Amino acid sequence: MNLRWIMLFATIAEEKSFTRAATRLNIAQPWLSAQIRKLEYQLGVQLLVRQSAGVTVTPEGEALLPYARQLSEAANMFRHMARTMGDAHSKTVRIGSHMPMIDIASLRPVNRDFARRHKNFSLNAEVGGTPGLLNRLHAAEFDFVVALSPLPEERKDELDTLKLGETRFCLLSSAAAPIEDEGKLAGRAIGVPPADWHPDLLARLVVRLRDAGATTREVPEFDRRALEHLVTAHQMAVVTAIDEDDRASIDPGIVLTELNGIAADHLLCRVAGRELGRASDHYWTLAQTRSQELMQSVP
Repeated sequence: MNLRWIMLFATIAEEKSFTRAATRLNIAQPWLSAQIRKLEYQLGVQLLVRQSAGVTVTPEGEALLPYARQLSEAANMFRHMARTMGDAHSKTVRIGSHMPMIDIASLRPVNRDFARRHKNFSLNAEVGGTPGLLNRLHAAEFDFVVALSPLPEERKDELDTLKLGETRFCLLSSAAAPIEDEGKLAGRAIGVPPADWHPDLLARLVVRLRDAGATTREVPEFDRRALEHLVTAHQMAVVTAIDEDDRASIDPGIVLTELNGIAADHLLCRVAGRELGRASDHYWTLAQTRSQELMQSVP
């Protein structure tokens, strides 16, 4: 039996979404679905029920899930120990990010420069909620994490951080049922990020929306393209973070409304004092230069 299939099953069960799991693992969703079908066929039981709102684990899947998690954790520990023993100067930079890195405008120049200058090194990125990513950074599963401010108080003292620009929160609604301003939120159902995304920011967003008369529901997606599809294909309204440089690329069938007063910084974080490989050192140096450029450009 393919251990990789079991690890994929554990990730989908954790994320409760094929799309979100594929984004986190940086793989194609159709390929992910195909691997799970192979696992279910080999086991002879259905593990997951696919629904429009996400994924539900079947009773058989729930019975097997604890063992899948144990195998996944053991495999990750095995991989980490092998990397530690085999190459103290890793050629891969492991990054966890609160959103796909392609959607963080300030990081795109860093990633381009890194790829151009260091062709023998590579980037490996995963997407997830800020608290979970910081826990994995602490456990040395990542070299860096791109988190949203504010950071949890219990983590601040252990981290070195670089500010890499600001992002603002916007409401995306269909042009067929637009919400041009917050005065039109009353009675509307608004999709918000999942609970494990960033508890502090999520609480502020939910209060803001409910005070305007809207109801909220969790949308288990981080990828902007998946969110845009929900808006255009299903006429849902959702809240997400969008950098100013990327607003012009929004689907023309979507109305973008900024939620004034709710913003956060992109923070590149590393554990203070932890020695990383050459690849990670090069990446941090490029990010430092970019952070300084951004600060100097602020009027």
